[in-house]
Amino acid sequence: MASFIFSLALAFKFASIIAFIVKEREDKSKHQQIVSGMKLSAFWMANFVYDYLLYLVVAIVSAGLCKGFSIDSLSSGEAYTGVWLLFIFYGLAYIPFTYIFAFVFKDYGNAQSGYYFLTFLIGGLLPVLTFILRIISKGSNPVGRGLAWVLRLYPAFSFGEGLNNIGSVAMYSIMENNGYNLSPLSGEIGLAPIIYLVVEFVIYFILLFAV
Repeated sequence: MASFIFSLALAFKFASIIAFIVKEREDKSKHQQIVSGMKLSAFWMANFVYDYLLYLVVAIVSAGLCKGFSIDSLSSGEAYTGVWLLFIFYGLAYIPFTYIFAFVFKDYGNAQSGYYFLTFLIGGLLPVLTFILRIISKGSNPVGRGLAWVLRLYPAFSFGEGLNNIGSVAMYSIMENNGYNLSPLSGEIGLAPIIYLVVEFVIYFILLFAV
């Protein structure tokens, strides 16, 4: 449920980012800045710093709400550490990915609505699907786990899955660890999604400046 709620909320933020980038290209304002002497690297860096700082405000409030509403599965011990890491690295990874994905769109209105739906679908709904596959039966468990490794290549999924896994660690302890307690930051619970986000931040940030 956490992945569903937070992905729904943050999808608005990333949709606004991609709309602005596409509109700049539509209006030729980006072209005018480059022609006027601005380096392309400076253009992307300025946008990234601005967008990430605004994202951080939303992320800090969101992570704080987990503690404020006493959501024990997300706000105690290692779980809360994992939640903070997911929020921090989600923005770092998904913002440059969003800039790259903006090249797919030509109309900023379509970009905003389409990207909102895509972010919510992959970050909010697919983590629920992999969760169900992992707990519904021993036969479907490997399918859910294998699917997750592939889908984590998309930052929104890594974020949503990480939150979902951390919040459901008690269930995974029963279904996948013979009842022995798993850490919220263990392998396929919170650690793998966090590592994916860190690596994706580096890769997509480099790719952005290579485009």
